Amino acid sequence: MIGSRRVRLRFHISITSAILAVIVVVTAAAIANVYYSSTHAAKEAASSLFSEVSARVLDQVDRQMGDTLFLADLGGRLPAGLASVEGDGVTHPVVPYLIDTLANDGSLYSLYFGYDNGDFLQVIAARQDSRVIGAHKAPDGTWMIVRAISGQDDDRAQYWTFLDQGGTVLGTAKDARPGYDPRQRGWYKPAMDSADQPVLSPPYLFNSLQQPGITASRRLPRQAGVFGVDITLADLNGFIGGQRVSANGGVVLLDDKRRVLAAGRDLLGADLAALAPLAEAKTPMAAVLAGILTRGERDATVMDGAGASLLARVSIWQAAGGQPLTVAVLAPFDDFTGHIRDMQRQMVLLAGVVALVVVPLALLLSSRMAGTVRGLAEEAERVRHFDFTGRGPEDSFIEEFYSLAQAFRSMKDSLAAKAQALEIAQVKLEKLVGLGIALSAERDSSKLMEMILMGAKDLTNADGGTLYIRTEDETLRFQILRNDTLGVAVGGASGELPDIPAVALFDAEGKPNHRNVVSHCVHEEVTVNIADAYDSTQFDFSGTKVFDERNGYRSQSFLTVPLKPRGGEIIGALQLINARMPGTNDIVAFDPAIQSFVEALAAQAATALYNRELLDAQERLMDSMIQIIAGAIDAKSPYTGGHCERVPELALMLAEAAEAHTEGPLAGFRFGSAEAWREFRIGAWLHDGGKMLVNNPNGVE
Repeated sequence: MIGSRRVRLRFHISITSAILAVIVVVTAAAIANVYYSSTHAAKEAASSLFSEVSARVLDQVDRQMGDTLFLADLGGRLPAGLASVEGDGVTHPVVPYLIDTLANDGSLYSLYFGYDNGDFLQVIAARQDSRVIGAHKAPDGTWMIVRAISGQDDDRAQYWTFLDQGGTVLGTAKDARPGYDPRQRGWYKPAMDSADQPVLSPPYLFNSLQQPGITASRRLPRQAGVFGVDITLADLNGFIGGQRVSANGGVVLLDDKRRVLAAGRDLLGADLAALAPLAEAKTPMAAVLAGILTRGERDATVMDGAGASLLARVSIWQAAGGQPLTVAVLAPFDDFTGHIRDMQRQMVLLAGVVALVVVPLALLLSSRMAGTVRGLAEEAERVRHFDFTGRGPEDSFIEEFYSLAQAFRSMKDSLAAKAQALEIAQVKLEKLVGLGIALSAERDSSKLMEMILMGAKDLTNADGGTLYIRTEDETLRFQILRNDTLGVAVGGASGELPDIPAVALFDAEGKPNHRNVVSHCVHEEVTVNIADAYDSTQFDFSGTKVFDERNGYRSQSFLTVPLKPRGGEIIGALQLINARMPGTNDIVAFDPAIQSFVEALAAQAATALYNRELLDAQERLMDSMIQIIAGAIDAKSPYTGGHCERVPELALMLAEAAEAHTEGPLAGFRFGSAEAWREFRIGAWLHDGGKMLVNNPNGVE
C-alpha cells in the first residue's frame, strides 16, 4: 500500500543530516560536561589502548611461542629424524629440512636431534654472524653449521661442517671423544617426560650470541630421543620496543622469576643487562611495577615517588608446556590528559566554526560519494546474475571508497577466475570419472596401463610420462614410456617394453634407495612434486641430465605418484614430466591443485591394475585346474591317453578355420570376444570331464 511505504532518504542527504545532528549533540554535551567527559574519555582511551597493546603483545608472544612449539612438535614427528647419525651427518635425510627451516625463519638459532644412545645431530644458523662464527671457530662466510656426534666410548667422535649460503662446504673439524651428551642437557628429560607434547624451557642466555632465548623440545616416536628448537627473543624485543603507548609509556615483558626479557625504549633504563632481575632497574617505572606485581594487581592507578599518577595493566601468558610470562603496559596519566586541557578551552569556539564549514562541505562531498555507492550497487547486481562485465566506479577522492571499489573489482575478478577454475576442475573431474569407468571395464593389462599414463598426461598437460611396475626382485620396471616432444611411445598396447634398466628399490647394502625420486616415492608412499630437477639437491638426477644432453631435451618439472590399491601394498609408480602451460606450451611446475586429481587417478589405476592382476591369476588357476582334471582322465585309460589334450587343440584349429571363412554356410561364424574364445576353450578341455560325471555320477574311479 502506498500509505505504508517506508520513507528512504538519499545518501548525501542522510550523511549531511547525520553530520549536522552529531555536531549539535556533541556541542551541547561538550558545553555541559566538557571537564567530566574529557577526563573520562582520557581514562577510557588509556584503558582501550592498554587493552589493545596488551592483546597485540600477548598475540605476538603466543604466535612466536606457539610457532616454536608447533615446529618442535612437527620436527619430533618426522620419520626421517629416526635415521641413525653417521659420520659428519651432512647426508642425514633430515638435514635439508633443518637447513631450509632455519633459512626461512630469522628468529630460529638452531634445530637438533638428541638420541637415546647419546648421538646428536644439530644445524646452527650462523648467518655470517661474527659472534656465532667466533664461538664455533667457523670460517668467514659461514651460513649454516652441521654438528654431528655418534659412536660409543673410544669410537665416539664429533664432526663440524661449515656451509656457505649456497650449501658449499667451507671447512670441517673433528673432535675425538667429545664430552657432550644430549641426554644430560636440561631440555632432554622434560621432553622425554612430556607424553609426546612439546615443552618450553625457561628463558636463558645463549652462550655464542649472548642474547636471551628459549628452547622448545619434543620426544621422538618410540622414545628414541628428543627434537629441539632454539629461538632468540630478538624479534620479540624489537616488537615490544616498537609498541606505541604514550610519550613516556611502554611495555615490559618478564619471566616467572621477574627477569626482564624485553622492555620498551628506556622504560627501565638503558644500561639494564639482558635477563636482569626487575629489582636491578632503578627507574620510577620499575619501582611501581615491582609493587604492582607484589600485590598481585592486574589494573592499577598508582602514584610514583614524585607524586605523578601512573596507569598500569598486567597480563599473564602461559601455554601448555611453557613457563608463565608477564606482560605489563605502563604510562603516566598526564600523557593522556595534557592535550585534553587545551581541547577544553577551544571546544565551544570550534564547534560553531565546524558546523558552518562542515555542513556545506559534507553536502558536496556526500553527493560525490553517493555516485560511488550507486556504481558499486550496480556492480553487485551484475555479479548477482554472474555477469562479470563492466568495471564500475574507476576513482573516488575518498580513500576508503576508492579502496572499496578496488577491492570490489578484485573480488569480481577473483570470482570470475574462480568460476573459470571451477569449470576447468569440473572438466577434469568428468575426465577422471570417465577414466575410472574405462579403467574398471578394460581387461587388457597393457591397454589398461596405457590408459592410466595417457589419462594422467591429459589431466596435467604433461609432455611425457613413465609408468613403473614393482617386480618380485624389488625393482621398478619401466612398463610404458611416452614423450610428445621426442616422439617416444614404447610399451602399453604395443606390447614392447622399454629397453631401460629397472630402478633398484634398495642399494647394495640393502638400505632403501632414497636418492632416486621414484624409489623414494614408493618407500615413503608419498607424492613428490619437483618444480625444477636441475635445482633439486634431494634426489639424484644425473641420469636424467645425461639423457637430456644426448637428446637436446630438458626434463624440468616432475610429478611422481605411488600406485597403491586401497588396503594393499604399492604396486608401482606413475611419473609425469614437464607440465605445459595451456596455450603456450611453456614448461611450468605441476599445479598442486591438479596434483590431487592425479593422486585420485593413481588410486583408481592401482586398484584397477590390482584387480586385473587378481582376475588374471584366477583365470590361470582355473585353467590349471581344468588341465589337471583332463590330464587325470587321460592318465586313467591307456587306450585314450592324450585324448583330452588333443581335443582342445583340434577344436581351436577347427574354430579358427571356421572364422576364416568369408563365404558359404560358415561365413557368419564368429566369436564375439576373447571371453567367448575362452569359454569355447574351457568347454573343449572339459568335454570328457562332463561325460565322466554323466556316466558315473558317483565320481571317476
